[in-house]
Amino acid sequence: MTNVYQLPRKDDVQAAAATWVAAIDRGLTVSEERQLQCWLAASSAHSVAMQEMTEHWEGLDVLERLAKLFPEASNSSAAASNPFSDWLTAGLSVAAIALFMVVTVAFWQTSLVPVYSGNIEKMATGVGQRTTYRLSDGSQLTLNTDTNIEINFTKYYRDIYLDKGELHIQVAKDRERPLRVFSNDKLVQAVGTAFNVELLRSGDVELVVTEGIVNTSRIEKKAGRVMSAASKVIESPILSQVKPGKRVVLSNDEPEVHALDARDVQSVLSWQRGELVFRGERLDDALREVERYTNQELILKDQSLAEVKIAGLFRTGDVKGLLASLEKNFSIKSRLIDSNKFELYKNN
Repeated sequence: MTNVYQLPRKDDVQAAAATWVAAIDRGLTVSEERQLQCWLAASSAHSVAMQEMTEHWEGLDVLERLAKLFPEASNSSAAASNPFSDWLTAGLSVAAIALFMVVTVAFWQTSLVPVYSGNIEKMATGVGQRTTYRLSDGSQLTLNTDTNIEINFTKYYRDIYLDKGELHIQVAKDRERPLRVFSNDKLVQAVGTAFNVELLRSGDVELVVTEGIVNTSRIEKKAGRVMSAASKVIESPILSQVKPGKRVVLSNDEPEVHALDARDVQSVLSWQRGELVFRGERLDDALREVERYTNQELILKDQSLAEVKIAGLFRTGDVKGLLASLEKNFSIKSRLIDSNKFELYKNN
């Protein structure tokens, strides 16, 4: 029979050391002191991890506070059996190392959480704006018009809250820290993929996956903000696993899944090029899409025009170009009835 031993990962060792620092800071019990001594003696990796961190710090000048924790450290016999014996010979004590970790816990947390250090970062675009960000984890995030998000990257997760609008993200791979997008009470989670998420006017969430596999879930809401404990796995069943070339509308019912061909995907992502591509959409739906990029309102005088199917490529925000095309191809005229409001009607 072969025994397989799981070696501790470096991150786990460092996380355990940080936990001990917090305990030392508030004061160890007798039982905890024994447990700490056992942990230090259990593996040379534990002492090596602490030694590596001391290289980031100079001027340890206050040692008395913790020196009493390990009085035996000064005995030669103890030093001979203690994994820190080499350090003690160099004049460093376990207490000194522990003090270093207490003082530098903020630095250590920053090194484990390279993006925003657990602080929430807000980003937004105005009407008609489009912005691309290179996040600190290497992901590329693009925000569409009139979009509000919050970002909170932690040690365990990379979280984005989409409160309004639309985003596309090319996710940098990090299997230890999944990236999650929350919108309304919907959750989209991935490791290293590319996908587009839009919060629709109805409150539903539209997901289009262009690379990799993305899981979707429904989660609990509280006081208008999703509950997303960054250090915990959300215990929500997976609604769907979405593959490339799929469009999913997440509502309060079962997810609606639609297959997209390559041209459909390009149409969905055309906003990244500053374009709107219509391929037989209803006129009323097309007008609502155009309105997202401008402060102008487009009203149908005759609701029968809503069923007209249109196709073509338009620049985002180019209302005049759209109106000219409608008049030329469908005999649908327009007139300005307010400073920012057009009425569309059939030219009989």
